[in-house]
Amino acid sequence: MLERLKAYKEFIAILLFFAGGFAWMERTYLSRDSLSGVERQLAGLDARLAEHARIEDVQTLSCLLNAYMLLTQRQMRAMDVERMIAENTRALTAPFEAVAEAARSPAMMIEFERKQDELGALRAERRALRQAMADTTDRLERHECGRLGA
Repeated sequence: MLERLKAYKEFIAILLFFAGGFAWMERTYLSRDSLSGVERQLAGLDARLAEHARIEDVQTLSCLLNAYMLLTQRQMRAMDVERMIAENTRALTAPFEAVAEAARSPAMMIEFERKQDELGALRAERRALRQAMADTTDRLERHECGRLGA
């Protein structure tokens, strides 16, 4: 029998070569059924990624909202402080311009010093508010909260 097969050895080698190639292709490349299974898995993955992106967008929006609300509150407080500084400055200068220095009583001087201290505290608060507003604006410009849709 081996004698008979020797005559067909080239033909058998070609058949084995093509059969091995076919087996390799079946193992390497996906069939239609396995491809549809992969498509289902990818669809599920896309849905999970989309849900994750929505959650990240909500978190980003929440962070942005908090930052802008904080900035707005600080701006409103800064406007109030500016108004109080202007009022205190007027209150300090008006009575003392009319009264000569010799006529100022100790009670007036104590009130004057108290108002000066109050004015100094308001100016310090104004500086702190300006710095805090600049920091918040910088955070927003650096996109520390993240970007929507990214």
